[in-house]
Amino acid sequence: MPQGSSLTGHLRCRSGSLGSPGKIRGEPVYQLLGGKTKQRLPVYCTTARPDLAKEMGFVGAKIACPYGPAEGDAGLEKNVAFFRNWRDKVGPEFPLMLDCYMALTAPYAARLARRLEPLGLKWIEEYLPPDSYAGYTQVREALRGCDVLLTTGEHEYTRYGFRQLLSSRCVDILQPDITWVELDRGAAGRCHGSGRGRPGDPARVQRLFIPSAIRLHQLPRGRVHQPQSKRRQDHALLRRSVS
Repeated sequence: MPQGSSLTGHLRCRSGSLGSPGKIRGEPVYQLLGGKTKQRLPVYCTTARPDLAKEMGFVGAKIACPYGPAEGDAGLEKNVAFFRNWRDKVGPEFPLMLDCYMALTAPYAARLARRLEPLGLKWIEEYLPPDSYAGYTQVREALRGCDVLLTTGEHEYTRYGFRQLLSSRCVDILQPDITWVELDRGAAGRCHGSGRGRPGDPARVQRLFIPSAIRLHQLPRGRVHQPQSKRRQDHALLRRSVS
């Protein structure tokens, strides 16, 4: 589905219009969309400092991929060294994810995921442009048996793109940005229904994960304190939500 500023502007207005009936009914938007489904959500942090994210009680961290295909094999090795450095600093149990900002090629993304798998990469995110459905399928096929999860969806804005991702089963996690997408119960139902496999297909259910990320520069000053017991509960929630 072609993307663009006119489409995103339209969808932002459409999503924003849900606030009016919410005010009239005295209900939050999530209630209009069907109601709360969970009491707690695990929250990870998109940051350049995973060590600080761990210290502040987040259940995981997502970092940016610093090098791309233009840097060749040397850049790939630098990516591995970069990720290994943060893995050493946060330890083996803290989930680390990699955001590629739509900047890789299918072969490069597959090579990178394989190289980072032994270092405990949880998922690799948006490694291709949003309309590259054939490329996403190529990466999926190249990574059969790999433990690294494949994610995308932040730059999909309508049910049509999500339907292609669902029907092709080319990713493990869909990550719609709820301030951009076609946000209504009918659209969600149509997307879900049209993405289901034919009768007899393996029941490999796609996980829908709306990222609860917060950037460090948006935090208030001072440390965010979370009791150790709550951290353990949230880590368990994150593991269940992506397994």
